[in-house]
Amino acid sequence: MDDIVERKYEVLKHYINIALSLEIQQKISDQFTDYFSVSMPSNLHQRVLCEDRLILSTRYSLEKNNLILRRIADNMNSFYLGNLQEFQTKAHDYFSKSDAYNVLLSKYIGNGGQQWQAELKQMV
Repeated sequence: MDDIVERKYEVLKHYINIALSLEIQQKISDQFTDYFSVSMPSNLHQRVLCEDRLILSTRYSLEKNNLILRRIADNMNSFYLGNLQEFQTKAHDYFSKSDAYNVLLSKYIGNGGQQWQAELKQMV
């Protein structure tokens, strides 16, 4: 008798899981629709358009004048603005003189380190 009850309960449990799954899916669908169907206020939409134009004009100006704009990794929200060729020359000089990546390579010397070294030097 216990086996029969257990089997009947498994069937019922299956239908309960389907019902809960459908309910959860419906709630997710409703919430998704609520979040993404709200129209943007006109003043916010206008601001987005202006910021997009500002970004595009900045990018165009940087490319036209051969400049580079990069955020410096010093957690001070500082930026570097300079000539692209000078930046690339300084970066190349640093990487050609620096051994910062040699430590990483020493870990892989035993198993194909030469391939890693060649690929990394090519990337640098």
